[in-house]
Amino acid sequence: MSADQGVIGTNDDASSCKRFAVDKGYWVDPYISLFMQKSPIRKAPEISRGYYARVTSIQIIIEKFLRMTKNNCQIVSFGAGFDTLYWRLSDLGLTPKSFVEVDFEQVTTRKCHFIKSKKQLLDALTDEDWFFMLNQVSAVPDDATHIVELFWALLATWSDCLWLQLGTASVNLLNLSLF
Repeated sequence: MSADQGVIGTNDDASSCKRFAVDKGYWVDPYISLFMQKSPIRKAPEISRGYYARVTSIQIIIEKFLRMTKNNCQIVSFGAGFDTLYWRLSDLGLTPKSFVEVDFEQVTTRKCHFIKSKKQLLDALTDEDWFFMLNQVSAVPDDATHIVELFWALLATWSDCLWLQLGTASVNLLNLSLF
């Protein structure tokens, strides 16, 4: 298994842990089940508590940021995986001017498939042409020129404000911009 495959695999593990925690009532997320099936493997309570703390704290900070900017901002989430933040914010009427998720192509391709095939996910998006893939962008740890290309691509969609949520190394861009 390559290092990239190991990192890509963390998406499924994290999503499975989040699904388990939501099923146990740690927080409400009606969207995680649309990305991840119920796992028969039981998770330790410490894992669920850790994900609760992370998911809740990031949501609180981003909600404050969105209110402060009156939604006139851009959120960029690196290593987004199957994160459901966009839909949870949309339910609260807190959609930024632009919401960009960056991850490996294998992850964003699967996420796009789920979004296209699940009415509940697709209905939250207001534009039929709701995503674009920037396949030329890659962030290989040894090659900083790809990172520069990624940031130039992000600057092309720059808003007045920008929120960066940092996760794992990322190589593909999924844009859920709702201009």
